[in-house]
Amino acid sequence: MNRSDSVRSRPRSTGEDRVFFFDGDGNIGGLPAGWTDAGPVDPFVVVAAGRSPLHVGELLELAGLLERLRAGEDSGV
Repeated sequence: MNRSDSVRSRPRSTGEDRVFFFDGDGNIGGLPAGWTDAGPVDPFVVVAAGRSPLHVGELLELAGLLERLRAGEDSGV
């Protein structure tokens, strides 16, 4: 599906932008515009440019620390 095959609108029932399209059988379907490239661009996604402030190893370390804190094993952070 490309943009020329779709229509974007804001139905009163949902209050959100939706993209409506015809499938291969001619049936109409719809998705929230945010699930497609037809919606507005998220500024955070643009600025982050695919980068993450934390790497997998750091996230695993953080998860382990939180687990230990919940278990009461680590009182000196």
